[in-house]
Amino acid sequence: MLTPQVFAWWSTGEDSSTRNGSERIPQLRSGWGAGNSFLLDCGQALSRNSNMGVNPVGAYGVGVSLNDISFVEKLSHRLTFTYLHGNNSPRAIRGLNATLGGGDLDAGSNPYFVMGRDLTTHEYAYGINFDHKYRIYQNLHAVLETGWAHGEFQESVWGHRLVHKAAETDAWKAALGVTFKY
Repeated sequence: MLTPQVFAWWSTGEDSSTRNGSERIPQLRSGWGAGNSFLLDCGQALSRNSNMGVNPVGAYGVGVSLNDISFVEKLSHRLTFTYLHGNNSPRAIRGLNATLGGGDLDAGSNPYFVMGRDLTTHEYAYGINFDHKYRIYQNLHAVLETGWAHGEFQESVWGHRLVHKAAETDAWKAALGVTFKY
């Protein structure tokens, strides 16, 4: 009737210095996401790379997923909740933003860290997704993916403009399509 899943992870983050190299765990695979969370770049059936793209490296998190929920033959659902909290020092990211933004903190992100993707120790994000799959034929499925996400970001790191823009609205996802696998 359903498969419950619980997942958690922890990853080192950057310390306050930008002069001693990176302290984050090296990664072999850039896309990882348990429970097909809307927050993480993982194996959604539709709209790959159109999720929130939060980086699990430099963060810790926990999630719960109810997978393969089925009350009607050929129709299944997945409900997932994920919470992430950053492990990166705000000082290092703030310094890179100021340096690479020409001294303008409101320039926001830099080539190495992006607001919403890389979280500091004072930032968090959480999201819920509710996905549905209907088997039309053995290899043909109609898929509906929905999601909602919210994050709290640090103004002293990313700048007034970006943080207040992010606070005005939450992220939403709705994708409808078909998949065929052979």
